[in-house]
Amino acid sequence: MRLITVGCLCAVLVGGCPLGGQTSNAPLVQAEIATSSTTGSAPLIVSFSAAGSSAVSGGPLSYSWDFADGSASDQVDVIHTFQQPGRYIVRLRVTDEAGNQALASVEIRAAGSGAVAIIGADQTSGSYPLTVQFDGTVSQVPDDVVLDYHWDFGDGTQSRDPQPTHVFNSEGTFTVTLRIVTAGGLEATTFATITVGEPNASLQFSGATFATLPLGDTLSLTALTFEAWVKADNDGGTVAGLGGGALTLEVLPSANSIRVLIAGTPLQAAATNLAENWRHIAVVYDATTGVCVLYLDGAALANTAVADPIVASSITLGVGFRGKVGDVRLWVEARTGPAIVSARDHRLSGHESNLRGYWPLFEGTGQLLRNRARPLVDGTLGASAAIETADPAWSTDGPPL
Repeated sequence: MRLITVGCLCAVLVGGCPLGGQTSNAPLVQAEIATSSTTGSAPLIVSFSAAGSSAVSGGPLSYSWDFADGSASDQVDVIHTFQQPGRYIVRLRVTDEAGNQALASVEIRAAGSGAVAIIGADQTSGSYPLTVQFDGTVSQVPDDVVLDYHWDFGDGTQSRDPQPTHVFNSEGTFTVTLRIVTAGGLEATTFATITVGEPNASLQFSGATFATLPLGDTLSLTALTFEAWVKADNDGGTVAGLGGGALTLEVLPSANSIRVLIAGTPLQAAATNLAENWRHIAVVYDATTGVCVLYLDGAALANTAVADPIVASSITLGVGFRGKVGDVRLWVEARTGPAIVSARDHRLSGHESNLRGYWPLFEGTGQLLRNRARPLVDGTLGASAAIETADPAWSTDGPPL
């Protein structure tokens, strides 16, 4: 038998304190519940006994049982059947002949036929920040109710809400766990996988807007590789400029042409399908060989001889350009064609050797353009972090990475 004992309520609360100002910490009445069991399958038959209850007076006691299902009893010992699954708080009130009372209670869990945890989610994949509306109320409990929902979102956060909304703020694959507990005490657990990728966005330039990407210092570059994904409108224009014109890149779809000006030396190549298509463009320069090479989608288009180093403290994007630009990279090395091809179709970590600047341009909102390469100097829309008329717009149309 299981025993549940609670001392009497203080006579100040219920009446019946000893007269004459006498006080004592000892309870005047003790209520004690003994049960044959507290859990089991419904219909659950439980034997209850209040025989262990007592009073200081030693006189007779009266008993009042409340079984929390609409049933009651005034017997010392009683057998009760909980017909339906659920959680029942059975209460016993014991009263002595002077009116002093004590309470005791016990939890009875009558289990149903089964429970199946089910996770509902309005989406299971997307770019961060990914907001997912979860629903645990679709779990199946045929003849009981779910009392508790325990969510673990796999990113260090939890919830007890039946229908929580959760935001995943980083890239990764997250195993979401839901454990349900029924009123009758049954438990069930299930899992769901949420795949969160990096956002895919770009900057939309109007011809009168631009963005600034500081390099953190004034660099004299004897070797460099500048890369960007470009989706030009028909007019196109100047995609980027380094060092106030030391190196500029133009994409001119209407002329089927890409042009580079480096240290005053022009380099031009013919190219088709430049308008309204994402194209990967790279300019590679090595002062030791004195050669600048223009690449389109990993293929070398043209080259020219250049001998001077490129001095630059920032990159300006979009001045006079109409179209979109995404995933900009600056290396302080002359990358080979195979190296360009191997890395162009996926995001970088920012820790790659000789990577000086890496701006994915995928924030999708705000004024800052995060630089993932060291030194971690962020860029801005326009000329500063303040909102300006020269700020380009964000586009949800990103490069194919």
